[in-house]
Amino acid sequence: MLWSYLESLITSWNGESLIMGDFNEVRCIEERWESVFNSHGANAFNSFISNSGLNDIQLEGFSFTWAHPSTTKMSKLDRFLMSNGLLSAFPLISAICLDRHLSDHRPILLKEVFSDFDPTPFRFYHSWLGLKILEFFYS
Repeated sequence: MLWSYLESLITSWNGESLIMGDFNEVRCIEERWESVFNSHGANAFNSFISNSGLNDIQLEGFSFTWAHPSTTKMSKLDRFLMSNGLLSAFPLISAICLDRHLSDHRPILLKEVFSDFDPTPFRFYHSWLGLKILEFFYS
C-alpha cells in the first residue's frame, strides 16, 4: 500500500523527484546477509521504482547500510532514488555510505563529483624576471 501511495504522489507531481531514506526493503537477495529475503517484497519495491521512473543511485563505500548490533545480520535498506530528469541534470551524482558509529544504520552522503584533469595553462609573470633565482639561469 505504501508503494502505491508513493507512486501516485510521484506520478502526479509535475517535476523531478529525489527520495531518500530507510525503505526497510531490499531489491535482490544479494542486498541481505544472514537474514530472510522476501521475494514478494523485493518485487513490489522494484515495481515501485520502475513505475515511478526512479533510478537507484549506486552506493560507494560499504555494501550494507544497516547492521544488527551484533553484526550477524546486514541489509541494504537505505538508498537515494532519483528521477531521470534530475539524473540527467546532475550526471556526476554519487552516494557514499559512511562508517557506522551511533546508529544501526550507516549515514549516506549524496554528492556531485566533478574531476577535471585537463592541463593547467602555463602562465609567466613579468615580475618573475626580477627574482634572483631567474638571474642565475639567465646569466
